[in-house]
Amino acid sequence: MNREMETKQYSVSKILGLWALVALPMAFFRFVLLPILAPIVTFHPGILYWMLMIVGMIWQFVLSVILLKRELGNLSWERLKKRLWLNHPVHPKTFKVYKIAYSFTIPIIMYAFFL
Repeated sequence: MNREMETKQYSVSKILGLWALVALPMAFFRFVLLPILAPIVTFHPGILYWMLMIVGMIWQFVLSVILLKRELGNLSWERLKKRLWLNHPVHPKTFKVYKIAYSFTIPIIMYAFFL
């Protein structure tokens, strides 16, 4: 049987555990570590906050890669593409690959940026 088909839905306790692994370090950095380090460091506390949040995001990335590796077995590009739904857009009527849809992304990004 294909390993990708064996992936089962996580239980509520596993979901809550993963949520805790992702969210609690960020809260720890913000509410425990930041007040401890702010008087010690010589630069602006905003920069310290920014650096701690980056460390937290790095932890989230590492955790996501660990989970993907555990679920997929290996991190080949084909498996990652399928798992992360990295597919080309499909035309709704013909169901063929519709690469011209990518041309709509730049105006949408420009609109969001300027308005």
